[in-house]
Amino acid sequence: MERFVKTCDQYQRAGKPNDKKKAPLKLVPVIQEVFTKLNTDACGPLPITSKGNRYLITAICMSSKFPETIPVSDISSVSVTDALLNIFSRMVFPREIQCDQGTSFTSALTTEFLKDSEYLSGIVLCIIHRVTLLSDFFER
Repeated sequence: MERFVKTCDQYQRAGKPNDKKKAPLKLVPVIQEVFTKLNTDACGPLPITSKGNRYLITAICMSSKFPETIPVSDISSVSVTDALLNIFSRMVFPREIQCDQGTSFTSALTTEFLKDSEYLSGIVLCIIHRVTLLSDFFER
């Protein structure tokens, strides 16, 4: 039996449980204040609502995990800027915004709007889509 397991193609491809190396853990800084760091994303296209909205602009506080969504008809830079202003007027202007490299977030109008904010210290454009998984979780 032992010789069969050592030579069987299927068992060789599966590997042993201790073959896999784990990635080292890294310390992540704890965010002390709520709404200082937001994760934003655009979700859609979704079925059109009675008000003509087809997309959602989501913003999630990275410290409290509080989600906020604004329905919009399109994901143009004007719609995204209006939605972000709507969100920030109820919360506060964050110090840092994390988003994927969607054109609605990287457009000249949106980046100029965010740069004009005296409170915002940085916009982090995430190349890897895994960072927006928290947004995807709340969108489901």
